[in-house]
Amino acid sequence: MLRIPLNKVARGADLCLENASQFCSDAEILSENSSCEHALGLCVLALEELGKATMLKVKGAYALKGSEDAVIFESVRPEVFFNTKFEHLKKRGFLDCNINPFYDHLSKLLYIQNMRLFAVKMRIMKSIDGKGFQTMDEMNRTTEEMWKQALEVDVDRKDLRELAFYVDYEQQKGEWSKGRLKLTSAKVKELITDIESTIGLIRGM
Repeated sequence: MLRIPLNKVARGADLCLENASQFCSDAEILSENSSCEHALGLCVLALEELGKATMLKVKGAYALKGSEDAVIFESVRPEVFFNTKFEHLKKRGFLDCNINPFYDHLSKLLYIQNMRLFAVKMRIMKSIDGKGFQTMDEMNRTTEEMWKQALEVDVDRKDLRELAFYVDYEQQKGEWSKGRLKLTSAKVKELITDIESTIGLIRGM
């Protein structure tokens, strides 16, 4: 069990946000030097820090409202923490066991997912503003295509590390492989932009 005094919670959230921002800066440098897989790794770490920051802010607000003096993270069933059916979480890679969400990689990524997707939506809407579409259908098609492209790199998938970061041996092919995701510098920079927007949203909570 992790017990954090309420007067330490805000500082922890700020440190997580600062760390996420630094990960983004470092990822941008790597992407500019064609090290897209490693840049993506830093983006995932940034998102995990954002998950922690959001947990701290949300649980801190509940603790303050309930006149409690600490925020507590303890080992629980994932469906209890996320208030959903385990079948849904199993599809995302969760195992049938207890987790401490503050330390669990998948929990941190899932916790920040909706806010990140909102940041993606804001970027898309901003980019199409003033485009002068001839019809609503044309605007919808453009928006859908941009949304599809924005989600091409699924940072929430459980096997992302194996696909993007690690050297692995493909036994059926009899070959070594590394970086099996199709990444470009532009795609990584787009992800960094969305993460930085998410940081701004969390700071405003």
